[in-house]
Amino acid sequence: MHPAFDLQLHHVALTVTDIDPPAGHLALGVKSFEDTVTRLKSFGAACLELPDNPTPRAQIYAVDPDGNIIEFNVDRDPLER
Repeated sequence: MHPAFDLQLHHVALTVTDIDPPAGHLALGVKSFEDTVTRLKSFGAACLELPDNPTPRAQIYAVDPDGNIIEFNVDRDPLER
């Protein structure tokens, strides 16, 4: 349970190949790419990691228990792209 939001993360038995980023999804900004990946994996979530894609944000995709795709993204320094 997340103390600030009273949310829970549930394990989903899907593989990374089941995640389709262009499909409709919810996007949430996070502070740390690495910490978010570590936290998601600690719950057993499959993650599609896109740290070096051509967008302004490093992206992580996961799937919730109802099959909804969730994107976690972190702004990158424009000079790093």
